[in-house]
Amino acid sequence: TFLPRMAEAPTSSPLAMLTAPTRAFFRWTLPFTLESCDTAVGDASDASIEDPRATYDCKSALVVGGTRGIGNAIANTMAAAGANVVRVGRSAIVPDIAVDLSTLEGCTQLLQQLEGLRFAFVVFTLGQWPNMHQPFTGDGIENVVAIDLVARHFILTRLAKSGIVEPTARVMCVLAAGQRLP
Repeated sequence: TFLPRMAEAPTSSPLAMLTAPTRAFFRWTLPFTLESCDTAVGDASDASIEDPRATYDCKSALVVGGTRGIGNAIANTMAAAGANVVRVGRSAIVPDIAVDLSTLEGCTQLLQQLEGLRFAFVVFTLGQWPNMHQPFTGDGIENVVAIDLVARHFILTRLAKSGIVEPTARVMCVLAAGQRLP
């Protein structure tokens, strides 16, 4: 079979039993996703704000989830290094584009607003914590899956197909390594 056995799933929680197949699938595919295609990964030479200027100066960057937290810090750093940054946020303080990416309609709206633009850098920092009171989106998808997986995949694949990202664009996805359910 292609998938590992599910025997490791704890039986103490209905939620754990329900999510066991998904966890097993991601554990099975993890070795495939840890291989980097970037030959510069691991180069940790000392850097100053002047070093990123050579990389980011006069380039355009899309930061999806760039209005708070680490996304805001990344957007500010890229802008300080000379990049033209477009920030996307849901309920943001200063978004260039405000849109709810928890539904496919919201993802499509974002893509429509990006038409005519072209990016050398794309950073995804959007994320969602589990919401036990309203666990599903308008599309009927669990919130965390909709934001952390579906939205990223939907947007990135369509950005690439539409030519909105340059063929040599650098893409970075920031996602929490784990989470704890209440």
